[in-house]
Amino acid sequence: MSLRLVYEGQEFIVPTGNTAVIGSDPDATVRVAKPGISRRHVVVKHDGHAWVVQDASSRNGTYHQGARIQSLDVDEATTIFLGHPSDGAEVSL
Repeated sequence: MSLRLVYEGQEFIVPTGNTAVIGSDPDATVRVAKPGISRRHVVVKHDGHAWVVQDASSRNGTYHQGARIQSLDVDEATTIFLGHPSDGAEVSL
């Protein structure tokens, strides 16, 4: 089962078995060119059972429902923020 990522209206499909990098690096799967976003901010991968979002030791953190997270199992549509929700980048999964 593939995963759909949406950032600023752009949709990115990640097939099962692939890994997606979200960050400011020009080679990232989803490039977020915004201050405070690490080059490799988040890694999204399928662990064989579910999609998992992992913060890649980013400086400003990854947030879900207002709480800073290190890892999140994605079992339904949700939204994460790269950086604090008040000024971070919103990514829908």
